[in-house]
Amino acid sequence: MSDTVLLIPYAMIMIASVMIAKGLLGWYHAMPNPNLSVFSQKRQDAVSTSGLLKLGHRVILWHAPRMERFYSQQTLDLFDLKLRRAGRPGDFLAPEFLAVSQIAACTLGSIGFAYGGLLFGIFGIFFGLLGILIGYFTPILVLNEWMNTRMTLMILRLPYAVDVMALCLSAGSTFIGAVEELVKDSRDHPLDEEFRIFLSELQLGKTRREALLNLTQRCGIDLLDNVVLSVIQGEEQGVPISEVLKREAAHIRKVRIEQADEQANKASTKILFPTMIIVVATLLLLFGSFIIKIFRGTVFSVA
Repeated sequence: MSDTVLLIPYAMIMIASVMIAKGLLGWYHAMPNPNLSVFSQKRQDAVSTSGLLKLGHRVILWHAPRMERFYSQQTLDLFDLKLRRAGRPGDFLAPEFLAVSQIAACTLGSIGFAYGGLLFGIFGIFFGLLGILIGYFTPILVLNEWMNTRMTLMILRLPYAVDVMALCLSAGSTFIGAVEELVKDSRDHPLDEEFRIFLSELQLGKTRREALLNLTQRCGIDLLDNVVLSVIQGEEQGVPISEVLKREAAHIRKVRIEQADEQANKASTKILFPTMIIVVATLLLLFGSFIIKIFRGTVFSVA
């Protein structure tokens, strides 16, 4: 009798879960299903290659317009800047990306509350809260990683790009021609993509100064900021741009060498603590039984 009484709450939870799932499924099918052809090719590729994104795409589009209620315009602008510096993955806008974070938080939080409640009762609330935190912050951490990786790739290519443009200018090319020569052979590198956007803005009627400043804002790289500032000042002062670029390429390489030395020095300090832990663990593994016998006073006793 007591076992049957204990099963009643679990049966009610299961029935309620099935009813909620059925209601959510009906709500999902009632949502308008947007035609992917109205989106960019990058969005179409992202949705078609990810089953999870394909399943939740209509929910994301339904929830995205509500983000202005939850976030300030400053926060939306910040995430839009991060998405631009990450290469605009899937051509997602800031409201859509933040909708992904909220949907993931609700999904994992619901799973955490359900399973935590079944297994641990009232203490299952901690699993729900943990699921909410993981679901919300995981997309943001992934976005930051994408952004940092892309910026690192641009920094690595920057000296080569500056050298190529300086060489083209020394051979009699214009600055625009040097940029076109840089990007004509490479298709997928992030820095070349940004220079293509720079050329597109020039074709749309923006001045070279405006397009260069937009380039620095999109990339967010201090070394590139210095290059652009030097080019603008060189044009204003009548200094040959090829000489400016050669000087900047040498400066970039010097800075990268200094940064590499600094990172190497930091690495030796950071690895000290893990090394000490490994050494202590090894000593305990080798002499642990002997130390225990010392504390028990049975070192010289015969078992």
